Amino acid sequence: MSRSLVAVAGVAAVLTLTTAFDAPLQFDVEAEYAGKCAMCHGEKGAGDGPAGAAFNPNPPDFSSTEYQESRTDEELTASIADGNGAMPAFKAQLSDDAIAAVVAYIRELGPTGGR
Repeated sequence: MSRSLVAVAGVAAVLTLTTAFDAPLQFDVEAEYAGKCAMCHGEKGAGDGPAGAAFNPNPPDFSSTEYQESRTDEELTASIADGNGAMPAFKAQLSDDAIAAVVAYIRELGPTGGR
């Protein structure tokens, strides 16, 4: 973009750039979890989703202290990005920031609410 175009369309350019940079903040993690995860992991993360019942072992129970304490954020990130067993990989569908938001959401499903 030339300087004269930026000067003429400066406000539009700023809004466009701001929108592009704010995209990770506009990520609706609850909607993404509902659409990509809840079918297997359950609405509240208890591993009781309708599709998860077909797996042996069942999907993990994110709401359990044992599970939350047994996985690092890095392990959860790798599972979401690369898949794990029956779980598909989501790195082609979710940005690194979106995956980090899903990890934080999984932590919130735990008994201490991520604390």
